Amino acid sequence: QMSNRDVIEALALAVPRTTRNVSLIAHVDHGKTTFADSLLASNGIVSCRQAGKLRLLDSRADEQERGITMKASATSLVFPPLLINLVDSPGHVDFSGEVADALVLADISLLLLDVVEGVCSQTESVLRRAVIHGQQVVLVLNKLDRLRWELQLDEAKAYAHIKHLIEAANSC
Repeated sequence: QMSNRDVIEALALAVPRTTRNVSLIAHVDHGKTTFADSLLASNGIVSCRQAGKLRLLDSRADEQERGITMKASATSLVFPPLLINLVDSPGHVDFSGEVADALVLADISLLLLDVVEGVCSQTESVLRRAVIHGQQVVLVLNKLDRLRWELQLDEAKAYAHIKHLIEAANSC
């Protein structure tokens, strides 16, 4: 059986269509780095227990200390037959230059949206930048558990809330 490293090397040598460069973009604290940790766990790079706590892509001491991403960072994931080069970008407006760098590297962007916080100023900003760069953007609704446990919405109200969020994101 091939190791992840062997698979990555084989895919890198294969047809370029098997490689996707994906950026994670969002407003600060909407869950990009935790989402990245979960993807790393699905590839066996970190344990499922560590996902969300480890913040592996926040490798700088100041990022770990402040609990926010300050520099774009990348890793590779294997989802056969694809090699995914994942770029986690900062969400804070002070680091928007790093977001621009992440977008230049990516083919596709995953726009994470905290379903309780909704569309925020930086959500609109990073979405506009991705569109300007001609990227396909996939909306990822994140922190869905908050609808039930914090807002205490029943199914019908949660559906209406999510529908409104999607419409708000589409109108940016």
